[in-house]
Amino acid sequence: MEVPHKAGSLMVWCAISSFGLIGPIFLLETVTQQVYQDLIGNQLISDLYVKHPNLDKVYFQQDGAPAHTAKSTLEYLHDLFEDRLIGKFFNFVWPPRSPDLTPPDFFLWGYLKDHVYEPQPQSLIDLKFAIIRECEAITPEQCKSVCRSAFDRFQQCVDNNGDNVQ
Repeated sequence: MEVPHKAGSLMVWCAISSFGLIGPIFLLETVTQQVYQDLIGNQLISDLYVKHPNLDKVYFQQDGAPAHTAKSTLEYLHDLFEDRLIGKFFNFVWPPRSPDLTPPDFFLWGYLKDHVYEPQPQSLIDLKFAIIRECEAITPEQCKSVCRSAFDRFQQCVDNNGDNVQ
């Protein structure tokens, strides 16, 4: 039996690409490998096709959460993206705990937190609609700029011999 770790919480999943934001997708259950694979197959892929119909040029990056790195998830993602995968156990390995390098971490979550919580939502419904409103306000041009700046951060990391980037 799965028990939520917090009562009254709201889990949100988003993806950011140079074509725009995908999401928000609200998850009402614990993210198991099956829930994650369903999210990818039922939500992400259809949204990606709308924004970028040529998926054979899309790279997919994810963190090392257990649901993301389960064997069946890795196989599923490989079937979808072949060798265009970035993260733990993929051809393009990503350094763990590197929030200074990923657009969701260095831009998206901070942006949403700053905008969603001003004014303070009074309920989970208010919070959900505030998240939707602020995600819809993020333009494809902003996403493209943020993704482009990630490459600058990569170079700064190389220049700093692998140290964190401000």
